Amino acid sequence: MRFRNNETEQLITYKKHLRKNMTHEEVILWQAIRNAQLGKWRIRRQVIIKHYIVDFACIPARLVIEIDGSQHYQAQGLAYDIKRTEELNQLGFKVLRFTNHQIKTQLRNVLEDIYLHLNR
Repeated sequence: MRFRNNETEQLITYKKHLRKNMTHEEVILWQAIRNAQLGKWRIRRQVIIKHYIVDFACIPARLVIEIDGSQHYQAQGLAYDIKRTEELNQLGFKVLRFTNHQIKTQLRNVLEDIYLHLNR
């Protein structure tokens, strides 16, 4: 039996909410990377790592994939993303960030970049 604290329960609840309410760009990328479409790698969506929920992650490859919307380019969002990326890096994860615009207009390049990082 696993015991969870209140913070963990809140993260799980919020993760479920995010999975049900993915952004348009998250759906586009998810359709392109799910079910091992990038080779042997299993990529999961809305993954809890430490006290963060990341958009996508491949745990065996230590890769996190984030899609950044407009809120990420405001001062508070930028500062939060820097701190979050540093903490994920300290845990051994490489963080790839793509903009909503890149997902909509350069999906092939995004997929190639992810594939290259998975197969290093």
